[in-house]
Amino acid sequence: MNTSGFTTVNPCTGEEIETFAFYNAAQTDDILARADKSFRSFRRLSAYKRAHIFSELACTLRKNKAQLANVITTEM
Repeated sequence: MNTSGFTTVNPCTGEEIETFAFYNAAQTDDILARADKSFRSFRRLSAYKRAHIFSELACTLRKNKAQLANVITTEM
């Protein structure tokens, strides 16, 4: 097992798609702290504002659905 990271591979061709590095403990702790801070901020928003944010996210996902579908199917 590679301890520095991992690579996604197209299972059909064996072609490497992208390589990702593993996070160390300090990086993981930092990410978790930032996620907790974001969650605490997000939960104070009104239901209307949260719904609006998720609606914008849905629009962005729909705009990029061809690209996202390509990545998903290539990796599967």
